Amino acid sequence: MRPRTISLRSKSIVNSIRDRIRQGDTKHKVETPSGWRYGGEDFTKLVDSLQVEIDKDLQNDGIHVNIPSYHFPVGIYKVLACTVRRFNKGEPILNPLYPTKRLIIIPVNGAASLSPGGSLSIDTYCFIEGIPTLSGEGIDVVIVAYELKSLNA
Repeated sequence: MRPRTISLRSKSIVNSIRDRIRQGDTKHKVETPSGWRYGGEDFTKLVDSLQVEIDKDLQNDGIHVNIPSYHFPVGIYKVLACTVRRFNKGEPILNPLYPTKRLIIIPVNGAASLSPGGSLSIDTYCFIEGIPTLSGEGIDVVIVAYELKSLNA
């Protein structure tokens, strides 16, 4: 896991998300024993705008798939969904669609780390491979689902 710095536009939106959570200006859309997914009309609009910015960031960052072209077609990333979750305690980050769909994690609040991987720093994002365990308590994170979009399609 190699953290990357988020763009200034994305950072501004993540800061707004962080402020809304701290002010209690959200709803708990889906609750589970391990936490919840944040929601609410205005909050969801912020998350939607972050999804658009992260998609732009991935395209503009020149992130390339490190796979020889004779195995897979050359492509670019396409963001599919974005959500903000609270984890009351650490747990594995499951992605049932791996490896065709992948995840990015962006820390919002709380001291968090991934195993394997290491500490998650505010204002960064990292690509999730496999099923790492998120550690910490009272952690808010943005989870972004993306896929490799073929340029030949």
